[in-house]
Amino acid sequence: ILYEPIIHFPKYGVINFHAAPLPECRGLHPVIYCATKNQGKFGVTAHEITDRKIDAGEILAQTPIFQSQEKEVFQLEEMVNLSGVSLY
Repeated sequence: ILYEPIIHFPKYGVINFHAAPLPECRGLHPVIYCATKNQGKFGVTAHEITDRKIDAGEILAQTPIFQSQEKEVFQLEEMVNLSGVSLY
């Protein structure tokens, strides 16, 4: 979680790439949360950070990821992170 001076320092703002669909899956360990609590719906969200609220800024873009077969959590993490690179 960033401190206010850091959030407001960059001229063009701060963007976070969150490894899950927001607002449904906020917080830590988003891939594990999606696998267990979000019916296996994965995704990546780019959102603006304007204050210290966690994963709560304006959503700028989202990429849904449809997982059709069982995978281990490390494979899921890789799949989501690679999608984040593409979204970037």
